Amino acid sequence: MKKNIFQIVLAVFIISYLFYEIQEKYYQSEIKLLQFGKSYIKDFIIVGKNREKFVLKGDYLEDKKDTVKIENFVLNYIREKEVLNIKSKVAKYLKKVNVLTLEKNVNILGKNLFIDTDTLYILLKDKKAFNSSDVVIKMKNITTSGKNIVVDLKNETLQLEAVKSKIRGI
Repeated sequence: MKKNIFQIVLAVFIISYLFYEIQEKYYQSEIKLLQFGKSYIKDFIIVGKNREKFVLKGDYLEDKKDTVKIENFVLNYIREKEVLNIKSKVAKYLKKVNVLTLEKNVNILGKNLFIDTDTLYILLKDKKAFNSSDVVIKMKNITTSGKNIVVDLKNETLQLEAVKSKIRGI
């Protein structure tokens, strides 16, 4: 069970770390020199190949003054031979408060892990993720459902309320 919780915490940590890296690359690029009230990119792919490899795709990226909105957000994080896929219909990044919000059909898929929820808020600076909606976590032989997930990446803890678990043949 500890290994499974660690995998969930690791997945959320990877999401926050990658989005932080993408934000840094964006601000270090020459794109930041352009001054527009609002700009957008259709059908984009961002590839990162530094310490960690990732591919961020989306149908539409809209950069307003304080917010970046991505429609059909797909992030593939590649580490060694393992791939972590994060998807949502809408992702919003609030620049001033450094918060990433994944909305509408949020799915996190790893080798032995699947998380499904409607919304997930990630405080990138504090390294915490939470929501107030239903969550389903599926692993090899166990399915856990609940609501109000809180993941603290600094302390590597996960909390879930109203928990129901189903264990299949071991």
